[in-house]
This record gives sequence, C-alpha cells and structure tokens, in this order.
Amino acid sequence: MVRSTTRTILKTAIEAFRERDGEKAKQAYTAAVKALSKAASKGAIPKRRAARKISRLTLLAKKVAPSTVATSNKR
Repeated sequence: MVRSTTRTILKTAIEAFRERDGEKAKQAYTAAVKALSKAASKGAIPKRRAARKISRLTLLAKKVAPSTVATSNKR
C-alpha cells in the first residue's frame, strides 16, 4: 500500500512540474519527498533508492520551478 501510494504521489509531482504550475508543484514536491521518506523508513523501498529519487526530483524542481525548493547557501 505504501509503495503504490508513493508511486502515485511521485507521478503527480512530475506532472505538476511539467505543467509549470508553481503552487501545485510546491505542494506536490513536498508530498513526494515526504512519501519517499516514509516508504524508505517502512522498508517498502530501499533507503538509497528513496534518496536517489528525492535527489532527482529536487534537480527537476530547481530546473523547472526554482522557487519550489528551499536552497541553502552553505558551502
């Protein structure tokens, strides 16, 4: 159940970025990261896979709608 929900939320987030809808994309991004983290903590998907998907989703978010992702200026 957790895995299928995660997949659905992830697809929704990707669609929101393709539509370039700022507010919808921001909410979808937050929900996708939360779902992936939860799936990894429950053991539904491996932790490294979740981290990889979150990383790729974040790169897509920064590319399409930079305002959706909070960035840190630490170096």
